[in-house]
Amino acid sequence: QYFNKFLFFLIPAIVGATIFKDFKYNVHSVLYSFPIDKRSYLLGKILAGLLIVILISLSVGFGMILGEHMPGLDPNKMGDFLFTAYFEVYAFFVFPNLIICGLMVFSVVLMTRNIYSGFATVIVLFLLKIIGENAFSGNGFLISLADPFGQNTVGYITRFWTLTEQNQTMLPIEETILLNRFFWLAVASVIFVFSYR
Repeated sequence: QYFNKFLFFLIPAIVGATIFKDFKYNVHSVLYSFPIDKRSYLLGKILAGLLIVILISLSVGFGMILGEHMPGLDPNKMGDFLFTAYFEVYAFFVFPNLIICGLMVFSVVLMTRNIYSGFATVIVLFLLKIIGENAFSGNGFLISLADPFGQNTVGYITRFWTLTEQNQTMLPIEETILLNRFFWLAVASVIFVFSYR
């Protein structure tokens, strides 16, 4: 849940840079002279950037799996290897977070033609999480919904769990998580469609 936050700062440098470099080096004027339609151009740019970031995130997960199977580790301290736990984290948190942040960063860089606005977008997302915690203080559901990363959603679901349950029990994928994920994916999609138009 926490390691993918470090990946967010790669998004402007990779996803945002796919479009920014075309404007920085005036390549866009050359590209616009070819018969490339807007949809193919923009979707190609963003999908290529997202694919690279997703591959980087998968390499982190692969490194963790490899670390769990290193010789000399005490299996009693590591616990059982559960592929479903990795799948759940990637399917409901890592990939959606990268897509949400990637769509927003790409859209902002596309509209401003400034790579630094992409980094500012990442910081704004972190600020939105903090603002949601303060604005909806006392209402755990709204705090969980207002978190673009889903971290408060996990905290809301596991708020009554013991330490043992938090370490050994897989997170149930319930409506709170799904609402959070769909809400922020919808927000990011609207921003992308607006910048696309």
